[in-house]
Amino acid sequence: MSEVLAFPFLRPDRARIEAGPWMGPGADGAYALPELLPDWDYSVSLGLQRTLELDLEGLSSDTGLGPASSLLLHVYVATGELKLRKCVFDQVLRGCSGSVQVQIGPMELEGADLQGYIDLATVLSVERAERIERLAPMAPGSRLWEDHFRCRLEGGGGRLPMETRDFFEVSARYALAPWYFRLEESRLDDRFEAAFQVILNTRRQDVLEAVSRKDTLTMSTLQGDLVRHIVSRLLRSEEFTLRADDYPDGSIGAVAAAWLDAAFPDQEPGQIRDMLEQRPADFEAIVFSVFGGAA
Repeated sequence: MSEVLAFPFLRPDRARIEAGPWMGPGADGAYALPELLPDWDYSVSLGLQRTLELDLEGLSSDTGLGPASSLLLHVYVATGELKLRKCVFDQVLRGCSGSVQVQIGPMELEGADLQGYIDLATVLSVERAERIERLAPMAPGSRLWEDHFRCRLEGGGGRLPMETRDFFEVSARYALAPWYFRLEESRLDDRFEAAFQVILNTRRQDVLEAVSRKDTLTMSTLQGDLVRHIVSRLLRSEEFTLRADDYPDGSIGAVAAAWLDAAFPDQEPGQIRDMLEQRPADFEAIVFSVFGGAA
């Protein structure tokens, strides 16, 4: 059942705005962005654009706004489980007569900033209100119309699926831990994103803020810790062969094997496992040296 919302001011008929689909770049020109983008490569940017047709006269009539009013069109992007949102487009619309076409983009979203999915929110709000009707919106920022679209990104081998949680609600014993790793070690053929997850502690706002701004020290520590965690656990599994070719591209098995090859290029699987069991401090120091250094 859909949720019904009652607003304390007049809002326009949705037919006053014709919103074209979000378009992405293709080899043969732009194409409508699908809900699932397969084989996505996070090393490249994602180009986006769309066109909106707005009946300004109808909008003003429906909402009781006068000719001195102005509207503001925003596009917000959120990505990943942290739901960090940023504004990527804004335009002021003035005048109450006729129709106007607004071209959003072309714009590029950096692939390195994307994670798991992208939420695109297009929002039309009041910038300045001249009230003709008593129930016309008055406050700047009053939302008259909004449109949401989500595109899941599949691929990218090794992106970090993240979510946030209050650790105290799970256990007081690690209520102040910065993060927690969830690894499905038996799913070696599954994609990295499906078999592994980083959970960040909402009680550690210092960590959340550092991750959101990609603080170098925090991110290098997080990366070194998660690589150590994954390879240490998989090395203790008899099913893990340490050969990337034994697993599908982008799978947790292939990613972990590639990490171990980078950290221990001249050693056999048995030697690596022996170091983990007999000299764990040396093993961890090597892993952190390779994967936990500052970028």
